[in-house]
Amino acid sequence: MRKRVSADVVLSTGLFCVGTPDECIEVAENYERRGADEIMPIFQAGPATDAEVKNSLRLFGKYVIPHFKAKERRAQAAAASATAHV
Repeated sequence: MRKRVSADVVLSTGLFCVGTPDECIEVAENYERRGADEIMPIFQAGPATDAEVKNSLRLFGKYVIPHFKAKERRAQAAAASATAHV
């Protein structure tokens, strides 16, 4: 981080996946809209405890990943339906 730039200012950019599962989904979808098809989250940063890191991984796996898997299934079903009607 640049000097004199607070964590709140950095996080307000919307470029970092921090917060609730819904907030992380929103950040990932913003990257998706920009053309990204993969992200590499870093769960073990700063002073996070082992328990906090494990909880973050658990929440990401329980809420964020399934959101995108379901979204991909819907897109595939829509594409298959469109192809079937041609």
